[in-house]
Amino acid sequence: MNHPYIGILINHSQYIRMINKRPLYHERISFYEMDGKRYELVPCYFRLRDIKPGKQHVYALIKRKTGYMKKRIAIPGVVHNRTLYTDKASIRLMEHFVKKNHVYVFNRHNRYGKKAYLQ
Repeated sequence: MNHPYIGILINHSQYIRMINKRPLYHERISFYEMDGKRYELVPCYFRLRDIKPGKQHVYALIKRKTGYMKKRIAIPGVVHNRTLYTDKASIRLMEHFVKKNHVYVFNRHNRYGKKAYLQ
């Protein structure tokens, strides 16, 4: 059975660590995988640079038995942003990505800690 994808936007260093099967120091990827199974979603991990304007697909990392493999998939309708982009070009690309692909991005402006929103 195919389950829908949920996008996780990560930075380049995290992406490389996942490909090389090295630990991530500030991310608990296992939580995404565990909750993906629970809600019948497949987490897919990609970088902002993997998004190509005008394309309806993205090459994302998907967990397999032997590690993470790159796979071409349709752009997920929901994406969780785990990055911090402050340069204007990246911000414009993110806005373009959201508008053109009708994507809902959680945590689009990842500037403040979570505690600021919980108080």
